[in-house]
Formats: sequence, C-alpha cells, structure tokens
Amino acid sequence: MSHPKIVLDNPRLEVITGCMFAGKSEELDLRLNRYPYARKEVILLRPERDTREKRTHSVSIFNGKEIVVPIDVNLEKLREILDLDKEAPALESLDVIGIDEGNFFDNTLIKLCDDLVLMGKIVIVAGLDLTFAKEGYGPMPQLMLDAEVVDRLTAVCSVCGSPYANRTQRLVNGEPASKKSPRDIVGDEIARETEEGAVTYKARCRKHYVQPK
Repeated sequence: MSHPKIVLDNPRLEVITGCMFAGKSEELDLRLNRYPYARKEVILLRPERDTREKRTHSVSIFNGKEIVVPIDVNLEKLREILDLDKEAPALESLDVIGIDEGNFFDNTLIKLCDDLVLMGKIVIVAGLDLTFAKEGYGPMPQLMLDAEVVDRLTAVCSVCGSPYANRTQRLVNGEPASKKSPRDIVGDEIARETEEGAVTYKARCRKHYVQPK
C-alpha cells in the first residue's frame, strides 16, 4: 500500500549565503537531502558558469537529480529544459528546488524564484553575498531582501582563526588582488594559474580583510 504524498505547506524562498569556505553548498545539500524522506520531489539547479569539478569542500553532496541551466534561466526556459531531460521530473511535479552558486546567475534569477514560490514551491538558493571587492554579488543582495528565510554563514579567518570571517580575499601570487581583477570568484584554496598570476582565495574576518585598491 502506497503512502499518500505529504501536502506541501509554507511555500517560501530560503537564502543561504556568506563568504567562501562558510559551508553554503554543504548546508544546501543537507536541506535538500531531507525532503525525499517526506516524499517530496526535489531537484538541484547549477549555473553553466560553475566550472568546479567538485561542488563542495566536504564529502556532503546532494543525492538527487542535478540540472545545469543557463545563467539567464527563466520559468519558461526551466520548463523546457526539464521537459527535454527524460530523467528529470516535470516542473509542475516539483516541490523543492535548490539553486547553487546563485551569485553566478543574471538578475533573471530574482523573478524565477518569485515565480516558483508563487507556484507553491520551496526554493532554496545558496551563493556568495559579496565579491572579493566587498560588493554585492549578482542577484544575491535582492534575493536576500525577498527571502522569507536568510542564513548568513561565516567561515574561519585564515589569518587569526576567528570563526566570524565574512569576507573573501582574492590573492594573486600571495598578495591581495587589485580592484581591476576579474569579479567572478571561481576556485578554492588551490592556486589557479591565470594571466594575473597564481590566484587563490581565503576567508578573512573584518580585521584582516584588505580592501582592493
């Protein structure tokens, strides 16, 4: 005898944000992995711009279906992508939609999230709130204002060990990058060779973050 599907209540937008190494993707995975136990249909969307081979810095990963979508995705594009993927559920059948690396998306993500919540879905977005230059990152600031639930995580400062690091420092050859450095943060603690030099990222607290000049 099959069990009835639990009725979804409280459609909402949740935002998980913070600097690099704060555990945003891990927290997103944790939340998404719970919903199938309640017999809810879940999917995870990732932007095409996310080039990381591994999504998180820990072993925690989402156990369900992942879909790569363009950074300008809207409701109609998402429905079309899901319809073309034979292994993906239809948009109307989804209960919970996770979106990782929300900072890489265009501002179209703001309306998409609003449309999905108005359809009765739970939407959970994880992403960086600030660029390495301490500026609002993509659609994340507006999503934080729109959300019913916002969790701003912190990391451990790479200089002093404070558990309240909330900024991402880009280093080029070991020195703070200039403000002319490319805005997008794609990478981890391992040096990535670029035209600028060897680029790495560190979590920094307010005291030890160096504002790019």
